[in-house]
Amino acid sequence: MGNVTPAPREPKHSFWTSVPGILTGIAAVITAVGAIIGIYVGTKSTPPAQPPTTAAPTSAPYGGAYADPAATIYLQYRGDSNQCALQLTTKIAGKTVSIPNSASTISVSGVPQGAQKYEVAGQIACPTLGTFDAYGSGTINVTSGNTYYYWWSQSPGTKNATVTIGTQ
Repeated sequence: MGNVTPAPREPKHSFWTSVPGILTGIAAVITAVGAIIGIYVGTKSTPPAQPPTTAAPTSAPYGGAYADPAATIYLQYRGDSNQCALQLTTKIAGKTVSIPNSASTISVSGVPQGAQKYEVAGQIACPTLGTFDAYGSGTINVTSGNTYYYWWSQSPGTKNATVTIGTQ
């Protein structure tokens, strides 16, 4: 038997000089820098947020400073071919007005703007048709300066009439 010479060994390399080691090292540095920045930003003192400044509320009718301003509207009956006269009491958003026995325009002020309920009750007197009890209710979209008109129709076979208020 002869001499056996061991095979030469390759020099041992450190893990940190290999590609996986280099990537692990870079990841560790990035994580450390991120943690330091997070700690710094988290401990930095910031003043408390200030609430927005608002103007002091002013006195406004029907709902305070944040409500739409009250409107002035006009109610009118244009008449009809039977020469009927309306004798109605109308309530719009809590405001009550009486419609006299004429086709004149009635001004109503202090009505809140927007969708408002109305109720109508009274009589309609016609020279040729007689007198009808009149009722109606609904909603109108109140806009200041608008004119709202009355319409009515007879309930068939009765002495009752249905009254509607609208813009046309």
